[in-house]
Amino acid sequence: MSFTSYFKTYFAHNSTSQVRELYTSATILNFAISAVGLFEPLYLYQQGFTLVHIILFYLTIYSGYFLGMPFGAKFARKKGYEHSILVSTPFLVLYYLSLFAIAIHPVFIGSAVVMLITTKTFYWQGYNADFAKFSVDGERGREISNLIALNNITSILGPIVGGLILEFFNFRILFAVASLCILASNIPLLKTPEQFTPTTFSYKDAYKRLVRRDNRRAMVSYMGYGEELVYMYLWPIFIFFAVKNDYLSVGSLVALATLLSTLAVLYVGKISDRYNQRSVLRFGAIIKSLSWFIRVFTRGVGGIFFIQILYQVSDHLVRVPQMSMTYESANHGSTMKRMVFFEMALVVGKITVMAVILLTLLVAGQQHFWTVAFVTSGIMTLLYMLL
Repeated sequence: MSFTSYFKTYFAHNSTSQVRELYTSATILNFAISAVGLFEPLYLYQQGFTLVHIILFYLTIYSGYFLGMPFGAKFARKKGYEHSILVSTPFLVLYYLSLFAIAIHPVFIGSAVVMLITTKTFYWQGYNADFAKFSVDGERGREISNLIALNNITSILGPIVGGLILEFFNFRILFAVASLCILASNIPLLKTPEQFTPTTFSYKDAYKRLVRRDNRRAMVSYMGYGEELVYMYLWPIFIFFAVKNDYLSVGSLVALATLLSTLAVLYVGKISDRYNQRSVLRFGAIIKSLSWFIRVFTRGVGGIFFIQILYQVSDHLVRVPQMSMTYESANHGSTMKRMVFFEMALVVGKITVMAVILLTLLVAGQQHFWTVAFVTSGIMTLLYMLL
């Protein structure tokens, strides 16, 4: 087999037009979010938010999302999955506008919370159901890894672009650039008219499924996503302090680590399609958990860079087989019911982690904050192995 032929085995070749459109849309959107998302908690910190305030901010958002999720599923079931994605983007723009306006008046904190809750409510129900419905059996692992690889490329450029804008301009310009990219992400979804049959979705039954006995193991496994919240919203603050308040260094460090982990995700997608997915997931969960425990003893830039690479590679080992199994289960059953269950369990995990960390801050102060945050995240990561 030639190198070219071998290299092609790492890519999905039979993806539907719906998945290809979702690829393009998600890649553009991810560039916008990665350009600003890494610096979002730093912006809040700059506006005078303490660690307690930052945790309360996101705790409120995820609590509201937990309650609003079934409404998003109802809308997607009635109007279409892609329509649900399209509706979410203006609210994401309004979220970033509200974030910027917090510097003008604190009343916009409430506006930002409502806008992000609404964005998540519409976007994730449509996105997950769309991918689960149109992804292809036998290539699903590679389809997921290919999408992650594309997102990684934009995640390399995003933090660097965001860091450069903040280095030479300000958050207002960064939010404006991100908003334009968010709106542009809708264009690929308009290429093909969506065809669907409107159906109903029960609000109460969504919560009943979450606590049903036969779903408990899967629910606890998905709760492992609580660690992701620490990575998204608290880890950037830790890095920021380590590199001595340099936005460009934060962006460059994360971007370089992402570049080095991008090739790994293609290999993970291939082995996920060919070998036992649970074995791959469990190995990744152990390594990913170790990346959290090691952070307790890490302070230097070199150590942070190593952990960043270790975390991202092990994240691929977990995420690709996990989402492949989840989408496959949804594809062969009720797509929306399964994906809403996944999202609800995920959010329960994030709320749990925030509650533990917030309680630690209120009782013990900041003395042991990072140790508790990292150890809690490491323990939550091990829950992935239960799937």
